[in-house]
Amino acid sequence: MRFQKNRKFFPKISLIILFLVLFNLINTSLIAQEAEYNLILKTGGLAEKRKLAITLSTYKTKSSSYIKLLLNDENYWNRIAGIDAASHFADSEIEDKIFELYTNDHMTTSESKNFIQNRFLELETKFVDLYNHEEEIRRKEDLTKLIIFPIPDKTHKILMAELDSKNGKNRELALNVLIKNFDSKQRTNPDDTYIRSYIKDPVLRLHVIEYIQTKGNKDDLPIFIEILNSENDSFKERSIALRAIRDWALISEQKIIYEKILTDKSSNDPLKYVAIQVLPNLRSETIRQNLCNIAQTNPNQEMRLSSALALIPYDNTENIVCLEKISNETIETKKQSNLKEAVAVVLTFGIAGFINARNEAIRRQQFTLNQTKIREHLIYLKKAKAE
Repeated sequence: MRFQKNRKFFPKISLIILFLVLFNLINTSLIAQEAEYNLILKTGGLAEKRKLAITLSTYKTKSSSYIKLLLNDENYWNRIAGIDAASHFADSEIEDKIFELYTNDHMTTSESKNFIQNRFLELETKFVDLYNHEEEIRRKEDLTKLIIFPIPDKTHKILMAELDSKNGKNRELALNVLIKNFDSKQRTNPDDTYIRSYIKDPVLRLHVIEYIQTKGNKDDLPIFIEILNSENDSFKERSIALRAIRDWALISEQKIIYEKILTDKSSNDPLKYVAIQVLPNLRSETIRQNLCNIAQTNPNQEMRLSSALALIPYDNTENIVCLEKISNETIETKKQSNLKEAVAVVLTFGIAGFINARNEAIRRQQFTLNQTKIREHLIYLKKAKAE
């Protein structure tokens, strides 16, 4: 009888002991989490805080309340530690907070961006919802910087919808994201054909032309020859076309186009300026004569200077008269220049040796250096003529 009573009593004791053990484990875990959190707050260095955050993350969802505190902390180092701690498990509220940090907290932009991109497929629904409801263009553009490539399906769908919306205000933004799309396995942009289909769209045309010039090949050359032969295309479009001509056209084709631009009697200095910079190695008597004329008569000093410099490789004594004028000039004020857009375009082309001297002191120094080259070449030509 006594043994049977004890048998009934033992399970109750076991349950109590088990409960106490579990309670002690939970309590110990909570104490450890709180201690880790407090240690992060007290530690001075960011690197050390981030190491401690990884330890805090090992408690996974149990540490979520402390991670939320870190993400809302006044000290941005602690917020960064909170992002690190959140990286090892999923929690919807914490993910929402990190999206909020990305859009509103410039001190943690890099860390929150990495967090979101590393799990973009899991967070894509949240991203799409945020993107669709965002009205401010700048903030919408910032959100596109989170998109990974190749673009996941849900995100791709909303970008295509924006692009197809003829009166939409975000069409250029959507196109510029699709232009960056890349499939590493296929080594191509999966949207290539779709992007090209918008070449006649007046809003998107410039972006499409630039995309084709950057990502296309010599098979696309007819597109750019047509642009250069058209009077309706903009200066920027024709400038991009010049770069395609430089990269893909035969030397004979390049000369024809260069000569046509230089002999154009209309007021087209910006395009002539770009052509001189983009096609500096082409030689012909027609080119020489036109450069000589520009160096002597063009009202813009930057045009006269660029043309004179382009004449130096000819090593021709007939160029003496072409170089005399600019060799004796003093630098004019930069405000007189009508080539600002042309200079900006050339800068984007990354032409070696080209300097856009926004600083006045540097601009004057560069003018003096170029004028010295011209004067030295003049001395050489005059000696050669006298012999």
